[in-house]
Amino acid sequence: MRLHQMVLLEVAGALMLIAWVTDKVLMVPMGLVGAVLVLLAVLRWRGRPVLEWIKAFLALRGRQRAARRPWSAEGVDPALAPVLECEDALRTYTYTDRQRERGVGMVGDGTFLTALLLVQPRDEPLRAAREARPLELGLLHEALEVDGIRLESAQVVQHTQPAPGPHLPEQAAAARSYGPLQARAGTPAVRLTWIALKLDPKLCPEAVRARGGGLGGAQRA
Repeated sequence: MRLHQMVLLEVAGALMLIAWVTDKVLMVPMGLVGAVLVLLAVLRWRGRPVLEWIKAFLALRGRQRAARRPWSAEGVDPALAPVLECEDALRTYTYTDRQRERGVGMVGDGTFLTALLLVQPRDEPLRAAREARPLELGLLHEALEVDGIRLESAQVVQHTQPAPGPHLPEQAAAARSYGPLQARAGTPAVRLTWIALKLDPKLCPEAVRARGGGLGGAQRA
């Protein structure tokens, strides 16, 4: 039995107990309310509690109402416009670190802020194989909480493009050149690795306030 089901049963029992102690005339209305709560707690449909179906229905109605609201893509990156049809509060930002003098791309909707960092290899004539220099996931775990700043999550996102392209015929020059290399090393033509650090200001409000509060404080955190 799930937590919300236990809570409903306990509330139903508490209502009946209150009616019994205070005034027995209240037993009838309290009994009706308690019966509804018990039904919500025990009834199931298609293997799931009825209360979960009600919550899912209300959430869907809310999304449908939000989708019908007009939204403007003015001042928004055109590449993000299709995403705004699902979540119109999303916005992109660029924060410039004064010490390192480089920009950091960010995305958020007012309740969270995610910084996107591109992992770049060393500038060498020949790059080492992926297995020779793996990404240190332990560093991401250590970055979840630093100097009072507590992150909600840290994710690794990787985008690759195969070489040669699957649409090329076997006799194409690119396919004949890259085919043996791909068969031997499995090296893609393009491999981009991003680290997404998600900050929920509610997890570390003191750290955000110490850095100015609001969006600026969250960006500096």
